[in-house]
Amino acid sequence: MNVVSVICEGSSEVNYIVRLKAYLAELDLAWMMDTLLIPINAGSGNFHVIEQRIRAERKRQRHGNFMTWVDYDIYRRNDNRCLDAYLRRRKDVGAFYFSFHNFEDFLALHFDDVRYGRYCEVVAKAGHVDMPLHGAEYGGLFDPIYLDFTGEPYRKGMLSYGFVGKEGLENLIRHMKNRAIGPVGESEYGDFAMWLVEFLERHSPNF
Repeated sequence: MNVVSVICEGSSEVNYIVRLKAYLAELDLAWMMDTLLIPINAGSGNFHVIEQRIRAERKRQRHGNFMTWVDYDIYRRNDNRCLDAYLRRRKDVGAFYFSFHNFEDFLALHFDDVRYGRYCEVVAKAGHVDMPLHGAEYGGLFDPIYLDFTGEPYRKGMLSYGFVGKEGLENLIRHMKNRAIGPVGESEYGDFAMWLVEFLERHSPNF
């Protein structure tokens, strides 16, 4: 079995992976024979925090496989010189997989066509596509659409039941062809949404 430890920025990413694994297990346990994802909460997306957690886990799991999933927003803005540090990282840290620009942008890919179109419109108008807004500004754009889609208020670190399911994942795969915020297209920047699409297509015959 290929066990992959996923160093996550926070509880939102951890909860998403837990929900994803639960849904896929309902479909077909065979995929777990090949890859098992183990989420690990780093508690921050700051490069130096992530770097320390990666090294600690590598020391604890000497022969483990690792990937890192964090938001791109603080790297795009270069908050606390995170981008500078990331580009100078040592080889053993590896390239990160990002949500472009943040976790809510990733979640929006799970909306239906109408709500995703509305989301694309409001974030473009707010300038978020070119330069990511901070959470306090961004919440007012994302939260109402999430509420309209799920019928429940959005809470960080929590997801409505069924959000990570057949409909949402099919929406994700479809919207990946024309999304509002895409990756920078360089090898230094892994794209978690693209990784997930490839993972689903490789491990689940239903996708």
